[in-house]
Amino acid sequence: MSEVTRRCHNARSEVILPDAIDQHAQVINMSFSAAATTPVMQAAIQEAVSDGIIVVAAAGNAATDAAVFPASLPGVIGVGAVDGTQAQLPLASFSNFDPGPGRFVDADVA
Repeated sequence: MSEVTRRCHNARSEVILPDAIDQHAQVINMSFSAAATTPVMQAAIQEAVSDGIIVVAAAGNAATDAAVFPASLPGVIGVGAVDGTQAQLPLASFSNFDPGPGRFVDADVA
C-alpha cells in the first residue's frame, strides 16, 4: 500500500471514528496500517477504548516487528496473519509481529 493510500485511510478514519463512537459501535475494525498516526486518530481511538468499544487493527504485512498504527496504540487489538496451510497455524511469512514476550494471544480457528 502506498503512503498516499495510507494517508487517505488515516484521514477517512479520523472522520469515521467519531461517528462510530456516536453511534455506540461495539467493535471498530480498521483493516489497514501505517507507519505513523495523528493526534486526531489517537484521541478518537482513546475515546473509543474509554467508551468500552473493542478496537481491532491490522498488524501489517511487511514481515517486521516495527510498530504500525493504529495497531500499536494503547487499547487496540493488533491482528496478524497465520499460515492456514499448516497444522499448527504458524505466523504467516508476510505478517508483522510483536517480539515481546507474552503479547500474543492464540485463538482457535473454526
